[in-house]
Amino acid sequence: MSGRLKSTPPSAHVLAARTAVMQAIQQHAASMDAVEILAVLAHAVGQCIAMQDQTKHSAEDLLALVDSNIETGNQEMIQQLLGTTRGSA
Repeated sequence: MSGRLKSTPPSAHVLAARTAVMQAIQQHAASMDAVEILAVLAHAVGQCIAMQDQTKHSAEDLLALVDSNIETGNQEMIQQLLGTTRGSA
């Protein structure tokens, strides 16, 4: 197995794919609660993990990758929300 997967900045192609996924989710967001959206995306992540080549990456390495990306996405959203916070008075 390869050991820990290296973190690299996302390519333009990866960013475009991520944007497309988020746009697809947004089409259903008005009729779903946030926990349902999280469940849908978590289910898809589980399916993606199942499709990985187990001779190249261990389950531990893949889950570490998922954990790292969850943390990064969370930090990005917090920064986005803080950057757009304005008083409403």
